[in-house]
Amino acid sequence: MGGLEEQKRKAVGTTKFFFHVPKSRRTLVYLLAWSFVAGLVNRAIYGKISLGGLVVFGGADGVLLLALPALFAALLAAGFASPRDFRNAFRYYLFLSFCASILAAVGYAAGVTANRFAGFDLLVFFLVVNALVACLWFLVSFVALNAKWRSAPISLLQPFFNLAFIFLWSRISFLEAGVTIESPVIAGLKLLLATAVLLFALWSLFYVINAPAKRNLGVNAIQAAALFFAQTIRGSKDFERVLEEMGEPALMPVRAFEFKTLGGKPKALFVIPSLHFGPFGNVGGSEYPARLSAELGQRHGTTFVWHGLVNHDFNPVESSDYALVAAAIEKALREAEKTEAKTGGARTAGFFESSAGAADVAGFAFGSGANAAAFATVSRFPESTEDFDYGLGEALRNACGARLRAECVIADRHNCLTDGTEVAAGGEAFAEYEEAARGIAPPRQAPFKLGVAAFAETGFSPPQGVGRAGIRAAVFEIGRERRKRYCLVLIDANNCVPAFRARAVESLKRKFGFDWIEIATSDTHSVNSLAGIYNPLPGGASSEALVKQMERAVEAALRDLESCKAWYAESRVRLDVMGAESQSEMLSTINAIIAVAKIIAPAILVLSILLVTVALLVWK
Repeated sequence: MGGLEEQKRKAVGTTKFFFHVPKSRRTLVYLLAWSFVAGLVNRAIYGKISLGGLVVFGGADGVLLLALPALFAALLAAGFASPRDFRNAFRYYLFLSFCASILAAVGYAAGVTANRFAGFDLLVFFLVVNALVACLWFLVSFVALNAKWRSAPISLLQPFFNLAFIFLWSRISFLEAGVTIESPVIAGLKLLLATAVLLFALWSLFYVINAPAKRNLGVNAIQAAALFFAQTIRGSKDFERVLEEMGEPALMPVRAFEFKTLGGKPKALFVIPSLHFGPFGNVGGSEYPARLSAELGQRHGTTFVWHGLVNHDFNPVESSDYALVAAAIEKALREAEKTEAKTGGARTAGFFESSAGAADVAGFAFGSGANAAAFATVSRFPESTEDFDYGLGEALRNACGARLRAECVIADRHNCLTDGTEVAAGGEAFAEYEEAARGIAPPRQAPFKLGVAAFAETGFSPPQGVGRAGIRAAVFEIGRERRKRYCLVLIDANNCVPAFRARAVESLKRKFGFDWIEIATSDTHSVNSLAGIYNPLPGGASSEALVKQMERAVEAALRDLESCKAWYAESRVRLDVMGAESQSEMLSTINAIIAVAKIIAPAILVLSILLVTVALLVWK
């Protein structure tokens, strides 16, 4: 298991290079500022000039030789590649052209330096640099922006404008002494030659990188990367085609508690599917909490979708399969209601809690006898509360059920992220959970009331760490004369940092005086993106604002308290999931690709640049 955790760490480590592309206006400011400074530097390198001339002419050099070609290239690329979504496409292509202008400026500075102090042919430098610019454009357009065949013509736009402006500006600028473009046609042919050589080198790198993925997973790594970025940028679900190739069929249990008022009106539904809500964005099972809440909430009242005791092995590969999960739950509920028709459901409840080490098991037992059932939650706060090996989760469920003499289902509160280690066989975490389960005693039961509230519109977005299911609160009041109140707040999010969880619980308990209160997250991966694989609450949101929204939900749940009865239901659903074997193969393949690329990519780049330089020097 340690090997798998190490593979995860290495693979996830690549995401530290991911980031959000800024808005167009900000990128344009960066481009103009960078171009101005780069022009000053090139002027200063090339020769002596007054400070005033350096600022005026150097800044003009930079803007005209770097900023304008980049802007024109971005405008044409966005219009050609994505005319229907021009604004969004322009944002990405402008950022790409800005990055390419940085590459061009560094290359120009190196060329000017080599020309002044070693007499090196400045035109050769400019041609090689713009060939590299073309390769950068092709790589990003093809892989990240998924422009497909359009990547080839698009990749030549900025190099073309760069050379065109150099040709014009060389007549009136400092470049006239260092570069001569006697024939723009010949210069263009040389650029095409240099670009072709570098693109062939890039294709060779693609071939080497793709080999492990094709062999181990049967998928094209470059295509998978293109679809991955397409999902991130445009919300496309085509990446699910890649997941389908790696999917494995599974028959997974889905469990639920249905609550109704004593008059039979639907009150709430607790859903605990043995599925993991990943892998990211709107792909696979990532949006299941929001989708199931909306689908089932129409008929069963406020729906809470909890994180079961599973890990990434059970990521659904099809987002549309949530309908299968909903259908399985509906079927189970219909059968449970028929079975419970004689008794009318469990009208009593009792709270239980047991701890051992960092492990805490707490929840509610409903009813007694053959139809008794219990809903438990687990956490290791302040230690890491992360994913659970499925087999160990079932073992813990059986252990808790044996102590409570009831059918038991367990939800992971998933409310404390530290080192990100999941509960695995042979670890201290599971040993503590087992010990805690052995300490559970069946609670004394009494009639109960339940109040619920759901706020899908929280003012927070997935990039801020809160999914579309928002914030939900459930308040249990047990007993009559000596009544006690317990509260669970469920947030559609991907875990919490310990400090936030502690602050939220303390604030809610102090304000409302509950006998027990806890917060949990659904572990939705819909909030995960390029720039955030681990983004626990408070994420990009304000801690204070989040706590206020939780208080708002709890207040609404308290106002909603009314006597209820409960049913337990269980069924199974057949669908394709990532699977343990696929996950291990995927992680090992990613790490193999990274290891190969670290060695091969620099070597191919250096050799191809040397080859292009020699070819251009020979072609006079």
